[in-house]
Formats: sequence, structure tokens, C-alpha cells
Amino acid sequence: MNRLNRCQPLLGTYVEISLSGDCSDDELIAVSRSAYAEIELVQRNMSFHDPESELSQINRNAHLKPIELTHSMSHVLTQALSLSELTQGDYDICVGAQLVKTGQLPSHNFTDSSGNWCDIELNENVIFFQQPLQLDLGGIAKGYAVDRAMSVIPNHIEATINAGGDLRMSHWRDKIIHIRAPNLSLDEVIALPMEYEACATSANYYTEAEGQTSKIIHPANGKPTTQRYSATVFADCTMIADALTKVVFTYNKATELLHSFQAKAVIVEPNGNYYQLT
Repeated sequence: MNRLNRCQPLLGTYVEISLSGDCSDDELIAVSRSAYAEIELVQRNMSFHDPESELSQINRNAHLKPIELTHSMSHVLTQALSLSELTQGDYDICVGAQLVKTGQLPSHNFTDSSGNWCDIELNENVIFFQQPLQLDLGGIAKGYAVDRAMSVIPNHIEATINAGGDLRMSHWRDKIIHIRAPNLSLDEVIALPMEYEACATSANYYTEAEGQTSKIIHPANGKPTTQRYSATVFADCTMIADALTKVVFTYNKATELLHSFQAKAVIVEPNGNYYQLT
């Protein structure tokens, strides 16, 4: 049984890939390269930070003319808009402008934006904005990148991919993950069983410790969320798990939505106590 552990800075975080299997070192290295290539492609297409990314081209031009999308972008935007509709706007990727104003995203001199998801027209692989918007795919793109990376790993290789809390395992049953209590002065790690093959965790404590405001924006008022707990969501794909962590912070019917996706959420409080959201 050979093992390989690699780590690369991508998606604004560190992406760790762990592989093991009855195969050669060369095969494990080749598989890891293929997985990282998928992540790099998502980063090139969906990064807000890159002024030349597909996402930036959309933010710059989609209010002027319809823009044709790649298959991956269409897939992620379709899922995001579906969640916006299901939550009546309490999940909304049109928060880029607010994050630019708070200094958490770079300004690319896009036209100022005050609209929301209702101003997006998406017809299969063509998008148009009814007014200027600044989309930020952020976590949902990170989750999608993890899913894409896992999709190129052969079944005979056991894999774990962790992109800053967005995690997916190929052989997840009977595995344990560890979540840090959302209080940096409390040196406590919570052990949780994997419930599905993917999970994601969101919290505000790292931004608070660094003197920053939360990156989780409540679309209803445009203000950062203030909850001090962390939310870990288990689902059958990382993209959905990540998006649903934001829903836990912003949507008052989050439990019903979790059930509709057959997902589970665990809340960890600053004192280290935790419970399943039911």
C-alpha cells in the first residue's frame, strides 16, 4: 500500500490531497497532478481576484450583452440560483460589491452594483444581467473544485481532498473528522463522524481574530453575519455542502432545506458544545 500526501496553495487556501492504493508512486503522483489540474481550472474560471477570469468577464460585461458560459460556470450558477430561489434570496451570490466595499475582495473598477439574484437571466449556457452585478462564487466554487478533483481519481485509489474546510473522501464510512471550536482561545477540537462523502465548515472566528468582518453576508441587509458558532454540513457533494453552510447562517428555514437535500448540519458553539441542527 503506497501513500502520497501533497499540499498546494489554491482557491485562497491550502488544498491537501491524500492518496493511497496498491499502485506505484508514479501513478499516485500522476493522479494527484490530474486532481490539482481540475482545481486550477476552476480557479482560473471562477476567481473574483483574477481580473481576467471568466467570472470577472461576466461581472464586467453581462449587464451590457448576453455572455456565453462554459459548462462548469453554467453548472455552478444554476445551482447557486436554485438555492437563491429556494431561500427567497437569503442565499445570494450577488454580494461581491459589499465584499469589495469592506476590503475583502479587490476592486476591478466594475460598475457599481445594488441588484440581487432576481436581476440574473440564465438560459442554459447564456447569462445576462438586468443591471450591473458583481457575483462572488467564493465557497460554492471551492466546493465544486473539490468535487471536480475527486471525479478524476480512479476507484482503486483511496482519496481525501481538503480545501480549507471543504472536504471530500472517497472511502468515508467509519471515518472521523475534526472541527476546531469557534473560539481561538479555546484549544478544543471536536471529533465528528463523516455522515456523507462530503462536508464543509463555515465560521466567523478566523476573520474576527484577524480584525476583519465576516465574509458571510446576509443578502437581506447587505451586512456581515454575526453568529459566533461554526456550521458543518454533510452532503453528497462538496459544492452543496459549502453552499448550505451559508444557508445555515442566513435562512430561518435552514432545517427544512437541509432535509430536502438529505444533508445534515452540526453546530459547534464557542464553548465547544455541539449539536445537530434538526
